[in-house]
Amino acid sequence: GFPEDISPGCFRDAAQVANSQSIVIVTKGSYPDGALHPGPMNWAPCGPLAQRAELIVPLDYLAPEGRHVAVEVVRYSTRDSAKRKGVLLVNPGGPGSSAIGYLSSALSRLEPLRDEFDLVAFEPRGVAGTTTVDCSSNMDAYYAVDWSPDTPAEHQAMVTASRDFATGCVARTGDYLEFISGRDSVLDMEELRKALGEETISYLGLSYGTYLGALYADRFPERVRAFVLDGAVDPSLDGSEWQRMQATGFEASLQAFLKECDESASCAFRGSATAEEAFDAILEEIDSEPLPVGGRLLGAGEAFNAVAASLYNRQTGWPALENALAQAKLGFGVQMLAIHDRFIGRTGPQTYSDRHEIYLAISCADLSFPDTLEGFDALATSLASVSPHFGRELAYEHLNCLYLPQVPRDAQPVSGAGAGPIVVIGSLLDPATPYSSAESLAAQLESSTLLTWLGSSHVAWGKSDCINAAVVKFFDDLIVPPAGSTCPE
Repeated sequence: GFPEDISPGCFRDAAQVANSQSIVIVTKGSYPDGALHPGPMNWAPCGPLAQRAELIVPLDYLAPEGRHVAVEVVRYSTRDSAKRKGVLLVNPGGPGSSAIGYLSSALSRLEPLRDEFDLVAFEPRGVAGTTTVDCSSNMDAYYAVDWSPDTPAEHQAMVTASRDFATGCVARTGDYLEFISGRDSVLDMEELRKALGEETISYLGLSYGTYLGALYADRFPERVRAFVLDGAVDPSLDGSEWQRMQATGFEASLQAFLKECDESASCAFRGSATAEEAFDAILEEIDSEPLPVGGRLLGAGEAFNAVAASLYNRQTGWPALENALAQAKLGFGVQMLAIHDRFIGRTGPQTYSDRHEIYLAISCADLSFPDTLEGFDALATSLASVSPHFGRELAYEHLNCLYLPQVPRDAQPVSGAGAGPIVVIGSLLDPATPYSSAESLAAQLESSTLLTWLGSSHVAWGKSDCINAAVVKFFDDLIVPPAGSTCPE
């Protein structure tokens, strides 16, 4: 999922976030069951509707007496205590997106549940406000790399950029890198449930948020009241398998975009060629001679990000990509570079959010990738055979993992045996989390039902009135959609 703007008043300013990167020592209390815990959270107002607090948790749950970190939490309390049904946690995924920012932006869509639930967001490990991952002060050189190298020099530049990124992560983030996996965040999630005093929780997870939800349901099934997992990440896949699935997903979405262009007399970039021929020619031209944009260049790496970002949302992204390609065909890269900048969080000259750095680092903690450069090269060749437009770039996307000290957990299926009802939502043409991943996750989770959106965008929640209504009904009354249910685009 894409990150949203952070609500003013409910998040610390840049200086406070920077200060949070030190690991803190705290005095711990305990629960009645004797489990080590830092004690209750102290809530303070933030903005007109919400409250903010910090939850202090062990850095390493295997050494609970050691260092601790602060988890940022924001709560919108129920408006009607007589109707209250519990807590609904929300996470938009990424990894790297702010759950607190997303909850603020999604409040209107959650309006039908405001009387029944406390709406709560916490920042997972590594995300701003929860001891942020930081790998570089300027990512310009990293994004200028061609991640589908055609020459030995381009290949070496890619390797150098990946190694430099990893070196920066270690230098700027330290051994915190060893404690930012989804499994660590799931343990924080359970500590939050305890601190909130809830026997069970409800949860809305999008994209990578489905991974956290699936792991939680598998680890703490008795604590699941009602979970919705939209845009599913399949925890049974390793990194190479996941990149293969994602490459085929993006390729399918691109082909659908190109087909729509071929069928439209007004498609802006096609000309007399087929849409795919025109698309390939434009991207090849950018690869061979990057387009100047002010004092910057639109090269192959930036163009790839712009294309991938545009495929996330058919309603807004596809028209924007069509116009950006038409501009690029004429030698103007302004619009395509702007799409790239929004996607990777470039906020100004040599200034970036940490979002993509967090994404890359957490992926290395969660997923296992090839352990040699030759292994990545072989993966690139393999993925290019199933996805000529995305395979090589996606294969090398996590090359930095080769140079990080993290030890990823082995992929394994989940079952969630004994959990409350779970609804898995899959979009039929989701590029980032393909429909087959939703099918797989729904098959693994014993108490789950698959709800299908016949759409062509990443995640369905917020894009389909039918899906929104089904989700609200499920959370409110525990009414599970009938097996085989679909919602139109």
